[in-house]
Amino acid sequence: MPLRELLRLPGIAGPFAASIVGRLPMTAMGLLLILHVEALSGRIAVAGLAAGGYALGLAIGAPLLGRLIDRHGVAAVLVPCAAVGATASLALAAMPERAPAEVAVALAVPIGVGMPPLGSTLRALWMELPHPAQRHAAFALDSAVVEALFVVGPVAIAGGIGAWSTRAALVVCAVALVLGTGGYVLQPRVRAWRAQGRDGGLAGPLAAPAVRVLLLVLLLLGAGLGAVEVGVAAAATADGHRGWAGALLGVWGFGSMLGALLIVRRPPPADASRAIVRRVAVLAAVHAVLATTTQPLLLAPLLLAAGLTVAPALNAAFVMLGEAAPRGTVTEAFTWATCAIAGGVGAGSALGGAVAESSPHAPFLLVVVAGAVAAGVGALRRPALAAVHAS
Repeated sequence: MPLRELLRLPGIAGPFAASIVGRLPMTAMGLLLILHVEALSGRIAVAGLAAGGYALGLAIGAPLLGRLIDRHGVAAVLVPCAAVGATASLALAAMPERAPAEVAVALAVPIGVGMPPLGSTLRALWMELPHPAQRHAAFALDSAVVEALFVVGPVAIAGGIGAWSTRAALVVCAVALVLGTGGYVLQPRVRAWRAQGRDGGLAGPLAAPAVRVLLLVLLLLGAGLGAVEVGVAAAATADGHRGWAGALLGVWGFGSMLGALLIVRRPPPADASRAIVRRVAVLAAVHAVLATTTQPLLLAPLLLAAGLTVAPALNAAFVMLGEAAPRGTVTEAFTWATCAIAGGVGAGSALGGAVAESSPHAPFLLVVVAGAVAAGVGALRRPALAAVHAS
């Protein structure tokens, strides 16, 4: 579906633009907290605890917020969230130097809890688009923009404004959080969204077999992506070019963004369950070539090619996840997906760091294993996935 035609659809461009503003702080907050709390306390260990507290707040808060949104509506949940996250960010920005480290760590948790799940609500909104091609294109576009945000956000907020003043960067995050969320909930299409009757019982979206399969696939993919991040750093360090790691990861992210843009114009796959297995398998196979070199100039084009496979695999899983979620649980399902990917990235990073000590190539082999297992899970559980479209 042409990009221009997609953005002309009623209720697409406005919520999408507002969500970009509101999601920008999340892309830089982890790094920003490390920089700011380390400057306040003089201790990198405390800064790490603050970043960990923020991640914990995100992990705990996201599924709970998703469930509340499905039950009570978008504005009733997102507005208080943004208020909590912005207030905690401003309080941390106002903390004096050498303030008690426990206070900084404690403030990081509500920043994470109060980070509005705009991406999940946007995907839930797009699940109401009437045609599969429209949903497919909208999810692909969102994947491309998210990749761009995770490249631009840390550089602009943490690296740019934060290099001048981490306090000012926290204030900018708070303002963007409020403006983006406020602009999002004021959009007519968002305001018209109504909570539906809920299926799935206490388990919510986890009651659906296909949702559980997709979350496992996303967890494994996240582990592979986390291993790649460590592998790039290990390869650059082993080759004596440690400073290239950030640029190399940017090339990989740019490749994923291009992959998302390429599938915007393509029709949705005829067999979504088969497409998920195929795309995950391709991701694993293409990433295998990263283990062949540590030289940055050779690694860069390989990372670009590998990045092209990331967004298509994630996009297929996300679209089917929205279709598989029981009625009235779609937002919560997408927040669980975010948690699955984040948890996988954390596990993959930890395991990748452990094996990188033996060889800088080893983390890249982990993504091959994780991708192969994910494709195997998808293949073995294809009946559960295929039942989504059969029902």
